[in-house]
Amino acid sequence: MKELTPDSIGIRRKGDPTIRINKKSGQLQFSAGAVRRLGLKLGDKVSFILDEAAKKVYISQTPDGFVTKNYKPELLLIQSISLATQIISCTGKTEISIKFLVAIKDKIEGRTMNELIPMR
Repeated sequence: MKELTPDSIGIRRKGDPTIRINKKSGQLQFSAGAVRRLGLKLGDKVSFILDEAAKKVYISQTPDGFVTKNYKPELLLIQSISLATQIISCTGKTEISIKFLVAIKDKIEGRTMNELIPMR
């Protein structure tokens, strides 16, 4: 048996905190829900932590990270082909574009960060 839910078939629910990453364009698009969950504002800086052994990706606010830019009202963007490619490669996936769900904040190794969970 297979249970079908919005998550299992990739249907986006309005307001989900997501980041869509496209390695071809280099765009990392933060949804309004992700902006709220991460507490980001225009110009804030974030870094990405890659756990290549576990194939996990985390995001954290930091003073020396990538600068967030305006994409659309309430949405933020980071532009970097190298960053997008490295994040997607860390997950072991081969898709050009992946949407990640932003998990609730957690303290890992003494640092506050959010896990980015690939959807599908």
